[in-house]
Amino acid sequence: MLPVLIIFAIYFLILKIFSNYSFKSDRTSNDEVILTLTENGINYASCRGSFSYTLEDFRKVIITKKLIAVYVSYRKAILIPRNFFNSKEEELEIEAFIKEKYSPQKK
Repeated sequence: MLPVLIIFAIYFLILKIFSNYSFKSDRTSNDEVILTLTENGINYASCRGSFSYTLEDFRKVIITKKLIAVYVSYRKAILIPRNFFNSKEEELEIEAFIKEKYSPQKK
């Protein structure tokens, strides 16, 4: 049993190192992003370009204690960390807006 646990530990250590390396090597993931939430979708802009996601693009919305995730595919999401909000009121207002407008059940 011990050799199996050691193999799993090594595997997860290598996986963690690789995922950190791949994130740090992607310069676009470290760029500043401006998100504009509208009733028709989300406009995503960075120094490298911009893109507009419409309501039809949203697959699901997940709201946790640390972030709000609006999935646009099975593996890609627009992440909004809660610590970026200026106040608790602004955070709750944006959360209510996203629940009302972007939830796939509302379509």
